[in-house]
Amino acid sequence: MPRRSVKRSAGLSVATVVLVACANSGCGEKFCVEGLDIGTTYKVTVLDPANANSQYGVQTSQGPSLGTNVSDTQSCGEGFDFVAGATFLIEPISKQDLMGCYGRIAVPSDLGGVQLAGQTGGPTEGGGVLMQTPTFQASFSDGCVGQWQLGFISVDQAPPLKAPVPGEYPPVLLLRTFQPTGAVASQSCPLLDSKLAVSNSCDDYFVVKLEKT
Repeated sequence: MPRRSVKRSAGLSVATVVLVACANSGCGEKFCVEGLDIGTTYKVTVLDPANANSQYGVQTSQGPSLGTNVSDTQSCGEGFDFVAGATFLIEPISKQDLMGCYGRIAVPSDLGGVQLAGQTGGPTEGGGVLMQTPTFQASFSDGCVGQWQLGFISVDQAPPLKAPVPGEYPPVLLLRTFQPTGAVASQSCPLLDSKLAVSNSCDDYFVVKLEKT
């Protein structure tokens, strides 16, 4: 089950990923990455943090490359919210034009200990060309409050519902971003090894499996 949540930033910007995708496929008015339907609910299962200890991706001297430029230098800290085995639901509800092809705007639910209030902003660059959520106001039982967003990054335009295989690039990475709001929230949020105390924001990547419900 998720505990505390937060996430931010993508190694490759949405603009870069879309340009590469369009160069390879032509884009036009279709989705940048096919395979997920608007109005369909998908189950998301967190399999592994996407870091040097992950069992997914191709091992390099810096750890698994995971098919994209993933950095854990702004990590929210071990156990901030999503842990291996955590599940939640996500529903794409609309699409967004991203330089000639479409990404999906989605709404998450059943997030366990993460309580979402109203939306505070739209999708942001770096949120994930496959699918991303608006920015929400999120709160946790310990008083941690802040701006929270999820992005789903497609690796090499693989089919998003393909099951991840250990030792190989996963088809989808989850990017979570978080920025605490208010002095009390900032003091409540940091965990051991979290970068919140230094930069007032943090982000993490996870290997996830998507399944149609």
